[in-house]
Amino acid sequence: MNEPGADNSKRSADLWLDVHNTVIEAIRATGAKNIIVLDDHGWGQASGYRGGKESFDSAVIARGPEMIKKHDNIVMSLHVYDAWTDGKNRFDRYFQDAKDLGLCVILGEFGVGRNSIGQHNAVMNMYNSAIPHGIGRMHWAWDDNGLPLTSGENGRGYMIDKKDGTMPENLTWVGEMVWLDNRGLLTAPVPAYRLELPLLVNGNFESGLRGWQNWAGGTVVRGASHNGSAALLLRAGSSGGIGQTLHLKPNTAYSLKAWGKGNANVGVKYRLKDNDPNEHHETLTFRSEEWEEKSLIFTTPDELFGPAFFIWKGDTNAAFHIDDLELVEGTGEEQ
Repeated sequence: MNEPGADNSKRSADLWLDVHNTVIEAIRATGAKNIIVLDDHGWGQASGYRGGKESFDSAVIARGPEMIKKHDNIVMSLHVYDAWTDGKNRFDRYFQDAKDLGLCVILGEFGVGRNSIGQHNAVMNMYNSAIPHGIGRMHWAWDDNGLPLTSGENGRGYMIDKKDGTMPENLTWVGEMVWLDNRGLLTAPVPAYRLELPLLVNGNFESGLRGWQNWAGGTVVRGASHNGSAALLLRAGSSGGIGQTLHLKPNTAYSLKAWGKGNANVGVKYRLKDNDPNEHHETLTFRSEEWEEKSLIFTTPDELFGPAFFIWKGDTNAAFHIDDLELVEGTGEEQ
């Protein structure tokens, strides 16, 4: 069952147990004794396991021990994407808690989008924890150009430029990691990923929503910005927004600028501790029905975790337009 449950509630964990138990009993009733793999809930990611074993972030940790008391040959599977950005310590806790509870855990799915800083970071930290913990792992997927293993336009794994057993020269960073890992040649800490991306990808929306996560209601409209180009529209009728993961340095000044029209909040958020349930926000607040440019300068703290950019409209009755987002290192006075 792929990525069951969309949240980290007790209800979701209980449902995870009940549904899987029913299916497993039906399988075992046929006489089949094969291994059965159970994905964690929260889209398989256990919500990044921020609350640890005292929470219901992970159905595997919360309900797995009860499952393996009833059934043999059960393997638990964790998926690794953006929820695990900056997650090295959380991976360590998850793997150790699973071991202490007698659970068999694998990483049943992970991958890296070409423009996703968060997924690059999550997979690097996954390797740096999984290798010393001895956790098995499988990449998704050989033929998925959305999570490319090779460079170039398509990026599918079969497009490698060498097939004689030597390392291909057109692998992406994660392609290199998978190639080495499948041959037992990868050790922790793994080589850092290499990205040639701006701090904020596609901030003018000329490439649609490329690089953005569309949480709800985001669409790109042409000829609707303050200068007649493309702009993001969050439509009236519901709350909604979009965002993307950032890579910010500690103790560093940044300058943020944006053009907006309507009622919404735009800015940068991060946590001061890895598993902190609260977020710190650096926010531009738009409240005008006419296009206006706003800016701010902020300095990051000594430590920060999970930095991300957000555009969020809570007013269900109003529409919001935004364009020409710019996030750069420095205060702008250097230019």
